[in-house]
Amino acid sequence: MKAFLCTIAAVSATAPKKGPRATARKTDYAIEGTDSGKMHVYYPSDAADGETFPMISYAHGMAGGAVDLLGYTALFNQLASWGFVVVAPNTCNMGCSDPVKSPWADCNQVAVTGKNPDADGWNTWFGEQIKAIDWAKQQDDKIMSLVDWNLGVSIAGHSMGGQATAWAAHQNCTSQWNIKAAAIHHGVYGTTNDQIGVPLAAFGSTGDASISMKTKQAFDQSPTYPKIWRYLKGSSHLEPVLEPPAENPYLATFTAAWFKYIIGQDPDGKFHDMIFDTSDPDSLCNSQDMDTCTLLENKVVV
Repeated sequence: MKAFLCTIAAVSATAPKKGPRATARKTDYAIEGTDSGKMHVYYPSDAADGETFPMISYAHGMAGGAVDLLGYTALFNQLASWGFVVVAPNTCNMGCSDPVKSPWADCNQVAVTGKNPDADGWNTWFGEQIKAIDWAKQQDDKIMSLVDWNLGVSIAGHSMGGQATAWAAHQNCTSQWNIKAAAIHHGVYGTTNDQIGVPLAAFGSTGDASISMKTKQAFDQSPTYPKIWRYLKGSSHLEPVLEPPAENPYLATFTAAWFKYIIGQDPDGKFHDMIFDTSDPDSLCNSQDMDTCTLLENKVVV
């Protein structure tokens, strides 16, 4: 991740910043294997007996592993407050460079050094987001029993984690791991964008224009609908990790709304309208000062 001063975009006075659930976290789940670090899990702490929630596997940005994964605490708590179990691996740090491809990366062969220049040196990191899904399925404690696997998994990531998200959204990976939706927060470098197999929400900002255009490339090239592109005025590459009063309080809100709508947890259409109802002043494109906000529910046939 790179540091910027940021200009905060104007925000709506009434759009919800957090969901209705109280949240908690557990950050000391041990990970087997040679990688250092832990799995961080954020979850609704007010769950009733037998209540379950969809899962988000979130991939951090460069230096967001062993150094500052807790910088995402506000974002993860907000996501969990909307009724999600958020699992975030911090199994590596500065690029996760490794000449040997992760065994969890077999579903997408682009993650092989020497075959794709965008993947060079990233072989371990490609697969960590899926490793988190596999890890979560193996757990049987009270917290991880909150995951409803019937709803599938949503994936999201920031910076190099956004690159990993575009990679893991490949149709081969989504079908193998029951991934239903994806969101990229200021992601770098496209890899297999034209083979993305699930609906994608792409988030960038003018304060991070060079990287945001790489995020937009994933949106442009994805063949799967619906898909959205939010290009906020101001903000920075650090939007997902900024703390009050500088953070954007709505990144988690609209990421959560996107996932709720796509995975079918939207019986009254509330989350659909938070994204697509452009007549609502609190919907995605109206909630803040946008440079561009593109909402594509269906492929336009010319």
